[in-house]
Amino acid sequence: MSIDEILWAVHNFATMYMTGLIWFVQLVHYPSFRNVPEQGYPQFALSHQKDTSLAVIPAMLVELGTGFLFCMNIYRPATLSWHFAIGLFGMTLLIWASTFLLQVPMHNILGQKYHGRAIEILVKTNWIRTLLWTARSFLIVFVNLKS
Repeated sequence: MSIDEILWAVHNFATMYMTGLIWFVQLVHYPSFRNVPEQGYPQFALSHQKDTSLAVIPAMLVELGTGFLFCMNIYRPATLSWHFAIGLFGMTLLIWASTFLLQVPMHNILGQKYHGRAIEILVKTNWIRTLLWTARSFLIVFVNLKS
């Protein structure tokens, strides 16, 4: 197995992992924020942010780093065309943009106090990441089936 194929396999794993995780977050985890009592909510929110970071940052960095390598033709498996690499990387950048422009600000508000509107915005805007990761997974499956 070449380094290109190993990086592609790691990239695939990170994307599939994040797709499964984001669907759980979208359907179960973020909606459950509505059920946390206002008393002590900031402590819950800050603990959640710290613990969630451990679960998501490594996989997101793997996607970003390997995606960059594929786009720059530093490493790229033969089964992955440059156009698909660019498309997948663009989707990754949109996920990062959504995270830092939409979700992180809501988490910052919730780290200060319970805020029902921030929870609703978090749930609604998280659909952007959910759909993008799902689309990335489908595209990766398509690329793998082509080979």
